[in-house]
Amino acid sequence: MGRALRRVDALLYHAECMIAWVASLGIVTLMFISVVHRVFERPEGRLSTALLWLFSRLGVDAAPEVVHGPVSLGLNLVLTFGLVLLARRTMTRRTPAGWGRDAAVAAGWTVVLATVVWGMLTVLPNGLPWAVKGCLALVILMGFLGASMATYERRHLTVEIGEKIWPASVAPAVRRLAAAVTAAFCLLIAFFAFVSVRAYYLQWSEHPLTALLDESLEVPKWVALAVIPHAFAMIGLRFLGQAVDDSRDTPEDLP
Repeated sequence: MGRALRRVDALLYHAECMIAWVASLGIVTLMFISVVHRVFERPEGRLSTALLWLFSRLGVDAAPEVVHGPVSLGLNLVLTFGLVLLARRTMTRRTPAGWGRDAAVAAGWTVVLATVVWGMLTVLPNGLPWAVKGCLALVILMGFLGASMATYERRHLTVEIGEKIWPASVAPAVRRLAAAVTAAFCLLIAFFAFVSVRAYYLQWSEHPLTALLDESLEVPKWVALAVIPHAFAMIGLRFLGQAVDDSRDTPEDLP
């Protein structure tokens, strides 16, 4: 590829890296909110249920509403404090801290975590019903962008024995031919993916409610799937560039 095309390709690569980083952060955030809400929204937690079972075995008469309420809250706070304190005491530090300082830090983090959970349940009483589908869409985005980025970095999967069975005099020509065939295949897949995404777009434009990623999330399916034709097109074009100029440069060597 020419110098200008390489610079454009590098800019697209950095944009893909940024989008993939944001997508990974979004996956972690959505799953954290979904799991925390699912655990703490239950009126009868597993810890308090186990405690009631233990009381029944010991013959202790305990009110379920008390165990599931204040007792469960207190136990969760104590466990959180204990886990944070254990994490502090097992850290690798040059200057060991005292128990008092670690206990104060653990108490502070316990308050912060409890406040975060309380705020999450208050602001999002119903949680995020679309969190699972949103994460799946972001995983698709990261997967296809990752494939495109791997092609740019020339770290895609290859059959190494294919380059070793040919004589050294014809190996460059074979590499170019293989890159050209791969580029043609990827561009063909990109075309079919574009046709499919366009069909989703037409369906959404005519009947918006039937082509949404989730009923509670007003994001069309074609938006979530648009990365597929983009990724295959970029992979095809990058392989085409390798077929035209098989210089074997690494991304760090490119201008």
